[in-house]
Amino acid sequence: KHRKIDANNSAARMAKESAKKAKEEAILAAKKAKEDEKKAKEEAKRAKEAAAKKNKQDNAISPVAATRMTENLMPPEMLDKLKPEFVTPGVVFLASEDAPTGMVLTAGAGVFATARIYETEGVYLGDQGLSAESVRDHLSQIEREDGQKHYFQGGEQTQKFFRKMSGG
Repeated sequence: KHRKIDANNSAARMAKESAKKAKEEAILAAKKAKEDEKKAKEEAKRAKEAAAKKNKQDNAISPVAATRMTENLMPPEMLDKLKPEFVTPGVVFLASEDAPTGMVLTAGAGVFATARIYETEGVYLGDQGLSAESVRDHLSQIEREDGQKHYFQGGEQTQKFFRKMSGG
């Protein structure tokens, strides 16, 4: 009977030690992950600062525009709203000195948004008088995170552009 109690105590002690060791390992792993995240943020900050010193922006444009490939997919009135020149102001803005670095700007039909894994709701700037300055002046609206969405297919983004044009 004493041996059985000793065995139970020994098993309990081993289980406690194992749990304690697992907890310590988890704490160390969490600390390392935090340190790695901090290092990655610092490295990204240094890269942005270095790019700024060189007056260099690393950006991308994600355009939605009518092409010969899409001409049989949509009615002409929709294709007319997706002219490439409705994307151009975003490209010009991203190449300007006013542009941030590390931005993916989506553009189509006069709608501009920032893409980060999730795409912001963006703002409809119209299809008349578009300019790099109007993109710059509305950047805070373009970058707003409320209403951002992860798209599973390209058509969802185009649907958003037409919804924005309709006032929604």
